[in-house]
Amino acid sequence: SYWLTTKQMSERHGVQEATLRNWANLGYITSSRINNQLFLDDESLTAYLEATKGDQCKNLRDFHFMHIT
Repeated sequence: SYWLTTKQMSERHGVQEATLRNWANLGYITSSRINNQLFLDDESLTAYLEATKGDQCKNLRDFHFMHIT
């Protein structure tokens, strides 16, 4: 997996940095802090974006269920 900064992920996926930070804080995507810099796991973000597109309610429930069990 690739670990990138919020700025890099924002540019790569077209999602605002503040949104990425919120998702990381809520535990929706895998993140890590190194020297006060937030890094995000690209695979985790890609999976989250895929799970929440289209029928958002159903896919979001499925995404959270997969990560709870």
